Amino acid sequence: MTALDPSDSLQHYPMPMARFGLNPYGENRFRLVLAASRRALVYGQWNGAGAPRAKWCPLYPHVQNGWVLEEWQSAFQFAGCTAEQWNRDPNLTILGPYPERGEYVMIGNDGFNPADLDIDKLIKLVHAADNYSWHEKLNACKKSQEMREKEQHSQSEAIILDALPAFGHAPFSQVSTGRGGEGKTSPVRKSANELGLKVPQGVPGKVTGGPFIGANKNV
Repeated sequence: MTALDPSDSLQHYPMPMARFGLNPYGENRFRLVLAASRRALVYGQWNGAGAPRAKWCPLYPHVQNGWVLEEWQSAFQFAGCTAEQWNRDPNLTILGPYPERGEYVMIGNDGFNPADLDIDKLIKLVHAADNYSWHEKLNACKKSQEMREKEQHSQSEAIILDALPAFGHAPFSQVSTGRGGEGKTSPVRKSANELGLKVPQGVPGKVTGGPFIGANKNV
């Protein structure tokens, strides 16, 4: 026995969805349901006692508010095996009975407000790749990967260049020699006194006949 019947709790968004196609059982291929109302069978030993049994539990507990878009999948698409394979595997039977009529799965990973989205466009985007061959999809994936690698390389190169000095390893303080545009570091200049040279007395800029300061008198 199950704890509750999900058909009593499941809430559909008031939007006609039959225009997007039907499954083999005449049900809508796509549906908009309130996330909090969606249930799924979970098998386990509930309340810590008794034999393992099934219980209907919230399927999207991570979606606190909003609606979700679901698409129907066939039993084989959903389970990935046949009913015979399912029933022979105890790791699968613990999940419950084989989904003979298929199951609905959520598109995306979060809830939303259908009034804020173009549902027709969203469903077209979901199956936009259906019009391309496997080879075309593979080439598109390769091209996308190459673009990502180029972007990562460019970003790494920009980070390295940004960390280098403005003029690389060359001295950043240069004076032109006037020969071929090549530069060299600026020479260190010292005063005549620091070099021990003779300095004449008098007013700067005028020639005087006075003795030289620091000059050797014997010269």
